[in-house]
Amino acid sequence: MLRTFIQKLQENNTLTDVAPQVSPVFEAPFLALDNQPILFHDVDGSEAVMNVLGTRDALAMALGIKKEEMVSRLSSVKADGNVKVVGKSPTLEVVSEPDLTSF
Repeated sequence: MLRTFIQKLQENNTLTDVAPQVSPVFEAPFLALDNQPILFHDVDGSEAVMNVLGTRDALAMALGIKKEEMVSRLSSVKADGNVKVVGKSPTLEVVSEPDLTSF
């Protein structure tokens, strides 16, 4: 499904292709700063894609709607299942301090 969408972005000339090898630490994130969908053919030997839904145009295309219809469409989506608002969650707990020297 993702490959089909990437192909659709390519056909609409809204995907930037980067063929040369790029660093996953510095170059790839820097090139992706403008939020446009971007396909890297060689990030440390692998393909990678960033910002697939980074623009309203891309999101509208993925949803199969016009960009102008996006707000009304997304605001009309109902939650599937039970929604419970909580004040505390285990996902917010800090289990350990990060080791910033490991980067």
